[in-house]
Amino acid sequence: MIPRRKTLAAGALLAAYLLLEWLEYGYGYSPLGVTPWDPSIGVAFGALLLGGLEFLPVVLIGEMGSAVITDGFPPPLGPSVADAVVVAANWGVAALVLRRHIDIRLSSQYDLVVLILVAAVAALTDAMAHIAIIWIDAGIPPQTVIGPILARAWIGSMIGVMVMTPVMLVHRQPPGRQTRRDLIEIGLQSLVTAGVLWLIFAELPADGLQLFYLLFLPGTWVAARFGLRGAVLINLVMQIGVAIAFVLAVVDTDAVTGNQFRMLALSLSTLFLGAAVSQRRRVEGDLRDRQDQQARYSRLSTAGEMAAALAHELNQPLAATITYTRAAQRLLALPLVDEAKVRTAMDGAAAQAERAGKIIRTLREFIGRGVLNREPHSMAALIYDSVALVRPECQRAGIHMEVSLDRAMPTVEVDAVQIQQVLVNLIRNAAEVLAKSGGRRRRIITVSARRNDRAEIEVEVADSGSGMPDDMAEQLFRPFSTTKAEGMGLGLSISRTIIDAHGGKLWLAASGPDGCSFRFTLAATTQHHQNG
Repeated sequence: MIPRRKTLAAGALLAAYLLLEWLEYGYGYSPLGVTPWDPSIGVAFGALLLGGLEFLPVVLIGEMGSAVITDGFPPPLGPSVADAVVVAANWGVAALVLRRHIDIRLSSQYDLVVLILVAAVAALTDAMAHIAIIWIDAGIPPQTVIGPILARAWIGSMIGVMVMTPVMLVHRQPPGRQTRRDLIEIGLQSLVTAGVLWLIFAELPADGLQLFYLLFLPGTWVAARFGLRGAVLINLVMQIGVAIAFVLAVVDTDAVTGNQFRMLALSLSTLFLGAAVSQRRRVEGDLRDRQDQQARYSRLSTAGEMAAALAHELNQPLAATITYTRAAQRLLALPLVDEAKVRTAMDGAAAQAERAGKIIRTLREFIGRGVLNREPHSMAALIYDSVALVRPECQRAGIHMEVSLDRAMPTVEVDAVQIQQVLVNLIRNAAEVLAKSGGRRRRIITVSARRNDRAEIEVEVADSGSGMPDDMAEQLFRPFSTTKAEGMGLGLSISRTIIDAHGGKLWLAASGPDGCSFRFTLAATTQHHQNG
């Protein structure tokens, strides 16, 4: 951030901090200055997470300004400075810890959980320090009020952080362009939220919000539809509405605390739902990208395999074309030309040329061959990722998938994409066989891995099909050998080439009435990964 932008950001933070402090202490309920929520702490914490400790002076100045707002000018110097230092140090340390241990964009539920836990500890520390400063300045309050004061101070900071901070973290980048359908749905959600808040405002007894739980309706709807970006905004809208309700009608401080705990529960529920929806959509997007990557690599890899097999496949039709052409030349050199024989020879040459052309045309959609990019990988992770790629297809076909791995699984130094391509090929072949099988046979594909006697990783893909014909088993790994109407017969040939390039072996391990199993081996490294 350039100096001018830093200055502008610091100025905006300070202005927002002082404005929120003025608004929240404008409707304070406790004679000790504890409010139902503390949005200024949420803004300060969000700024510290985004900009680092360079915003600490702004927090200090903001807290001193808060003292002027609550106590008048000049404020009591000792307690005001002590409170400002405690707030800045406490939340600065919390921000420093989170910046080192989570993705502050809250890209996963893990990040959200850690944020909540650290914020809870920081809010408790802040509340205890606030009470200690009050003790030092005004004397020890009655024991009966310590618990309520502590609870009210803690919940005020927590609700402020859980509402304001995620908004700043999640919406620091502007949203993408919304579709017309999304805008219509956002409008409906706004109307529902306004209607729920109106119902709450319509009946406001002094002891709290009787219709509070109606807020779960718009909160759940928005979070489920728009993920975390929607969840943080609906939490902000609902919290502002609840705060206004407190100002208008609630005069019992115990009711304030009770309703704020409910609001915290609502905010956390909405955040968790929004985070789960966003994370699932990211995972689905990553899965689609990986499937596209696998499909692309399949084309690239098949091109290389086809190039290797092309010479063998073209040899016979080209040789036959030459033979027919020379026969026609010899017939034309005779004194009496037999046109029928010449025509037959040329027709044969044309047919063989067409056959060669068909073989060449299979290369049109393929553009080259990849190279090995070996890195250490967990064999278990490669298997689980490959299974995840084909599991939706298997589920649609009614096929159950099982994975069985040794608990201590060494790593392998491989090209991850290529090994996943082998696994995907084997699993898809098994799935296609099972999808065509009739009767009441249970459809199961089992993927297992273990260490064999030669300290290699041996992976097996087995199915519960009806086995393979003997004549097909003999030519499985030959290029262009296939039983599929639209297949090219290159999948197993490519897979064997990949495994051979990694120094392993791929073979048909078993075939019978109980199904088929293919196995391949890879050299294990000395590193180990624990599964389960």
